[in-house]
Amino acid sequence: FWPSRFAAPVAAFGAALVLLTWSRLGFSHTSGWAMVLPTNSNGNFQNDSGISYPWLPDLPIARIMFLAGIAVAVLGVTGLPARAGGRGLRCAAAVGVAAGLALAGIATGLASSARLTAHGMAIPGLHDAASDAPIAYTPVCGHAAGVPVCLNPAYRRWLPAITGALAPELAEVAGLPGTPARATQVATGYTGGPAAPPGPPVATGAAGPPQALTLAGQPAVLRLSLGMLNMPGPCGFCDGPVNGTEFAGQFRLMFAHAFVGAGSAPGSPAQQAVQAALLRGAGIPFAAQPLVMGHTDNFPAPQSKLATGPVFAAARRFAALPAPARHAWLAVHLAALRAGRLPLKDLP
Repeated sequence: FWPSRFAAPVAAFGAALVLLTWSRLGFSHTSGWAMVLPTNSNGNFQNDSGISYPWLPDLPIARIMFLAGIAVAVLGVTGLPARAGGRGLRCAAAVGVAAGLALAGIATGLASSARLTAHGMAIPGLHDAASDAPIAYTPVCGHAAGVPVCLNPAYRRWLPAITGALAPELAEVAGLPGTPARATQVATGYTGGPAAPPGPPVATGAAGPPQALTLAGQPAVLRLSLGMLNMPGPCGFCDGPVNGTEFAGQFRLMFAHAFVGAGSAPGSPAQQAVQAALLRGAGIPFAAQPLVMGHTDNFPAPQSKLATGPVFAAARRFAALPAPARHAWLAVHLAALRAGRLPLKDLP
């Protein structure tokens, strides 16, 4: 169409411009026709994709159809000019253009019907139910304060860090109602929460982000949605690895938050105070706790950067009690605490 020495660089620049435009558009859309764009990574993968559940091929299939249709249409366009050949060739090229555009249009329509599931983007017209089956594996297990802790083998290297982080708090709450009998890893779903159903929500304030550690069942099981977390040391699927000390502090915070029943909310004042006391008993000073909260992913933001106010005053008072006295009080009042019915003034 344009026999010039500038044709190749202009074509290269145009292709790069199209990709850049697609990238700006594609990354801003999580549904609809823009999902078909090859630069859109929304809904393609999660940290646990290919580990706890298979990659869903639906959206990649639609994208391959889209790109193949565009390629066929562009190839057909080169046969449309009169100088390209005879009438038969031009008719075949026109059919190719129409077929390519039709294929690209079908792919766009299929992508528009994509829906977000716990394991990725599913397209009803392309989805195979077999892709929803979880990946079977033999867990790797350790113990934290006598409690079995089992993980997906892909997370084997972090088992010592996790058992070391859990041990102080599991020892502190041992024997209390609802103390987990075991801890097990669950897949992280695309909706942000664990794929396994969490425990019943507690209405103690505004809802917040889903938590990576949840307690559920009888006897209680601590569910570890590790795909939501940044792990210590080198981590190929983490946003930003943390050091071991940070990880231990954040893990203990999430456990204490789950144990007092705060769920995805900041928790009632009494829940926050008991949480602070548990963290103090696990080796995290009161002054450091707001910093740990601020650095923990998917955790309600601290209400203050300073460990001051009525909540921390009550927490200091509660933490000053002898360990047997704290344990005995929690054994009696834990159900009311988790239900959010316990006022802050009732803490001893």
